[in-house]
Amino acid sequence: MVYRLTAAVDNSLLKLLDKKKKSVYFDDQKFDDLKLIISTLTTCRQQEIYVRKTLSDLENIEDEFKNLMEHLQSRLHKLHDTVKFRTAIPIVQVYPQFMDLTSIWMRLQDEVIVLNNINKFFEQLNLLSIENIKIYEEIRLEKFIKDSEILSDAERLERSMGKLINECGDCVILYPNTTKNFQDIQLEFLGFCAWTFVVGFGALIPGNPNIGIVKWRTRYFAFSSDEAAKKFGEDPSRFMYEALDFVRKNPEYIHLFHLHEDIGALNNQENTTQDYNLQVHQDQCVQTDTHILEPYIDPDYHHSLWNHRYSALKLANISTCMTKSTQTTISYFKRSASIQASVPKSTSSQTVRDNECNTTHFQTLIYNLPPKNQLQVINYASD
Repeated sequence: MVYRLTAAVDNSLLKLLDKKKKSVYFDDQKFDDLKLIISTLTTCRQQEIYVRKTLSDLENIEDEFKNLMEHLQSRLHKLHDTVKFRTAIPIVQVYPQFMDLTSIWMRLQDEVIVLNNINKFFEQLNLLSIENIKIYEEIRLEKFIKDSEILSDAERLERSMGKLINECGDCVILYPNTTKNFQDIQLEFLGFCAWTFVVGFGALIPGNPNIGIVKWRTRYFAFSSDEAAKKFGEDPSRFMYEALDFVRKNPEYIHLFHLHEDIGALNNQENTTQDYNLQVHQDQCVQTDTHILEPYIDPDYHHSLWNHRYSALKLANISTCMTKSTQTTISYFKRSASIQASVPKSTSSQTVRDNECNTTHFQTLIYNLPPKNQLQVINYASD
């Protein structure tokens, strides 16, 4: 995937180098696709760099583990020779050995923690690689690659071996056969082509130090071809400032290329000239909500400072006061009582209808008087 992306970017940059204007070969849509390819290539190269650094750290950890295990085994043998079958041993002979044994064990634990962090890092890197593969599957590289040959990094370096850098303006060219400690030279941009990085909108194309290293001031640069070095030598100051300006606008490159000090100097305009005064600030409009939170009026708020002083003095006086209660003799028998009286009132009622009636007149008759001696009484009502 990385080699195909590199071939697509390299082929597109060659067209830019020939025509000097991207509008000749690229419309807006195609140019946006090229930027997406460059961004994907940059992400893949960053992952490659991190993996290589991590593998280098793993090799160092492996060597450290071997040394610690050998030291641990040696210390255990010495401790065994010291103790053997003795029941009493002076502290002076044993205590330093146990301290050394503890130190070895702590260092082994530190290495285990580092390995655990590296394992978590690789898990996150694997998830990111899956996302890159999804983006890669959506990109149409055929229209950028066309008939170009897809080369690996080793094959690309081998192809450019015979074309040494012969011209690079006022810069000094260093060759591997004539320069002492050539392999120890620290290259800018981690050895990626500096000219391609500027004109390719951050494209990371590997440079070939074997065709020559260009020295400008105190910096060393590698290039992918002699033509790229020649273009860089026409105005190295401009290319360097444009590279730093691009890195400043894309912070992901700052940590990758270790350019913290250079970006800080650029922001302070210590290394900028009047001809290449880069933009370090700009006007920006920001719209905020008038009232983000609900309005609240504090009832105890006072704008006057004297009110706050009065409250402070009042609280200070209260803090020195004490509340006491007393009980008088037999006062607990007294209690308050209340009564509610109803006021008398007159009432009247009205029947539904008026009516009248007469009383019944009762009469009593007594008959069968003597001589029969059978007295009988009859009661009847008469109208």
